[in-house]
Amino acid sequence: MMSTGKGCNDWVGGSMHWKGKSCKGDPMYAMKGMRMDMWKGMVKGKGKGKDKSGKGKVAAKIAMGEPAFVGKLRSYNAEKRFGLISSVEAYAVCNAEVYAFQTVLESCNAEVGDTLVFLIHWNAKGQPQASGHPEILRIRSSRGGTKAQKGTFSMDPSGDFGIIESQQCKEFFTREIRVDKLAADALIPGATVSFNIKLDKDYNPWADEVMPCLDDWTPPKGDLSVSKEDPNITTPTWEDMLALLPQGDPPGSDGGGGCWEPDPKRQRVEDSSAQ
Repeated sequence: MMSTGKGCNDWVGGSMHWKGKSCKGDPMYAMKGMRMDMWKGMVKGKGKGKDKSGKGKVAAKIAMGEPAFVGKLRSYNAEKRFGLISSVEAYAVCNAEVYAFQTVLESCNAEVGDTLVFLIHWNAKGQPQASGHPEILRIRSSRGGTKAQKGTFSMDPSGDFGIIESQQCKEFFTREIRVDKLAADALIPGATVSFNIKLDKDYNPWADEVMPCLDDWTPPKGDLSVSKEDPNITTPTWEDMLALLPQGDPPGSDGGGGCWEPDPKRQRVEDSSAQ
């Protein structure tokens, strides 16, 4: 049962805890709530981009309270056939990196270095694992000049931005991918395009590095044939997680002492096989 101590407001229990005079709850767990609120705000929006059912299957889960996370595939073990996703938000909630099995990574064409959005489920050991297609989506390819997604471009009737229709992306986001006006003015309506995705502060998807492509072009499959680790992607630090919290005094504090600490009962997931 999650509870809030005096002065904690909405900060409640989870995998990390607050050692302070007036807060018995868990400020770190609130990161999960903030992330869910962002995504729920996105998928509950009305207007253009809504499919016939109102929501994609994945977005419907998010709307029901299941959080989605953003991270990069930090490493892959070809012998044991799994990778580890480094995600600050997921680490803040789970206190661990996220397992992704080979079949899950293959379902979204991912390879080490790629940026992914994904849902999480828990294995029998209580370890977080990325769910497979359609609950994982590659939004940025780490290969130079290579794009993660494909769609059909059109101009919004307002003329203020462009639109890329992609059913795979809509399944996750429930709306089309928007293109800023500068990039949209250089594209031809009806053209097939390749693109990466960037998320704005409200986690709305915008196309990045849009390029015309042939109609029969498909995003290349990730290379999972050998073990690999990206030295530029690190395990989230304590400072990374604290940066997710709202600015100002920590919740429940009155300017007094106290510090955030990881729960010692939950250890970092190392490179070992998940069951």
